[in-house]
Amino acid sequence: MNILVVIDMQNDFIDGALANPAAKKIVEPLAEYIKNFDGLVIFTRDTHNENYLNTQEGKNLPVVHCIQGTWGWQINEDLEKAAESVKVFARINKDYFNGAEGINNYITFAQNVYSYGLQYKVDTNMDGEITEIEFAGTVTEICVVSTVLGLKPYLPEIPFSVHRNLCAGLTEEGHEAALKVMEACQITIVD
Repeated sequence: MNILVVIDMQNDFIDGALANPAAKKIVEPLAEYIKNFDGLVIFTRDTHNENYLNTQEGKNLPVVHCIQGTWGWQINEDLEKAAESVKVFARINKDYFNGAEGINNYITFAQNVYSYGLQYKVDTNMDGEITEIEFAGTVTEICVVSTVLGLKPYLPEIPFSVHRNLCAGLTEEGHEAALKVMEACQITIVD
């Protein structure tokens, strides 16, 4: 089974509080990719509360964004609709750049449900062993690279790939630099 992790494609990062034209440009091609994806799709959501400006991140990036339950926190509507066509998808909240722990916990849970034939109301529908984990989303030089490199030690024998054209950086230079770092860490970069 393949897994596609879509990192932080939320309204605030596309056309909200931290709007990014590069993120907006990848919505349509990413939606098409999701519609044709055969496997599990996991969306991460950057998740903050009203106390955000008092956090370390908030002090360094004083722009209120992705407050849980708000429009800006929601996954882009076109991507949500695209995910309705896949077997199963999940949403995982993360309170910092790196969503690796939550993703790993979900994958471990889903594998256990599959392995032991357990029945849960949560539809995991894992079809056996993981063959590859693919990544797309925003922001390449912050949340994408943090999540990919954070998850790799949990699953060192699973091939990872990052879609260059389905990721969006804050700048083209930052995007390419993050891709080079991931490639140096044995992550395949797909054009």
